[in-house]
Amino acid sequence: MQIGSAICIIGLAAALAVSLACGSGDDGPDATPTLPPLPFLTPTVSSPATPPPAGGQSEPAGKIAFVTSRDDNREIYVMNADGSDQRNLTNNPADDFDPSFAPDGSRIAFVSDRNGGNQLFVMDSDGGNVKQLTLPLEGGIDPRWSNDGAKIAYTRGVDLAVIDATGGDPTVILEARPAGDEPCRTGAFPGGWSPDDSRITYYSAGASSQVGQVCTIGADGSQIEVVVGDPPALHVEPVWSPDGRYIAYRSVRNGIHDVWVRDLESEADFNLTNSADIDLEPAWSPDGEWLALAVLVAGEPQSDIYIMRRDGSDLRRLTDDSAADSYPAWSP
Repeated sequence: MQIGSAICIIGLAAALAVSLACGSGDDGPDATPTLPPLPFLTPTVSSPATPPPAGGQSEPAGKIAFVTSRDDNREIYVMNADGSDQRNLTNNPADDFDPSFAPDGSRIAFVSDRNGGNQLFVMDSDGGNVKQLTLPLEGGIDPRWSNDGAKIAYTRGVDLAVIDATGGDPTVILEARPAGDEPCRTGAFPGGWSPDDSRITYYSAGASSQVGQVCTIGADGSQIEVVVGDPPALHVEPVWSPDGRYIAYRSVRNGIHDVWVRDLESEADFNLTNSADIDLEPAWSPDGEWLALAVLVAGEPQSDIYIMRRDGSDLRRLTDDSAADSYPAWSP
């Protein structure tokens, strides 16, 4: 769900949801320097499973939308998957963030406060034809498009709701409960849909909590399941892989922000980044071979957009701007 600054990057939930969601970064130059590959993954549980294999040697393709503060407010930019041709899509004095591509790449759902409060909007992938989806007194953050293009899951207050992609009355499928209640109930901030759209993954955490769980729920609000709850830590920003086998997420363990992946078949977890930098907001490429992420490198004042192969290797920096770039979303 939802970095205009390093503090916003580390921030937590309703506040956390907005704060983590507000991390929608800035862009960078056309140059795409390559960093050394990250260490290979080590499973955190005893299991015959292996981390996501690197797959083929194909180069990344498509477009990546991201949030940046380079224009003195948060704007949604788009660039090629190699970091070239960075362009402002929103060009509005309001804050625009939380981009999510429709499955055919033709539209982008996003959040803006241009009409007062955070509201869901949809625009064409070139920034045109902007339409507000939510009603003024309702609002929302963290829009996530279903794979059939018909629905958008989002956070309404701290509840999990679903709305038609054309607008209309939303359906609340999970009402938040007070902190201290059972897992997966303290707020709900969606990360994406399963490939068949039968389930939605989200994270649950309170605004003052240092603990969060990665969860899934039926698209009709049934059958809540804890996917990542141990060790107790802040597990957030889950995204389902296109093949449905893995969920990538950010985990904050011992103060270290890393991107991890859960193998849903073996229930094994793997640390993909394993660095002292702040690594967050993972997003799968449509072919499932790459992950985009925002990285706040230790000692640097801003976050930038990177990509890496699905096994954590071949890390590449796409943006390098003095403003914060974050919250990548990959288009088909």
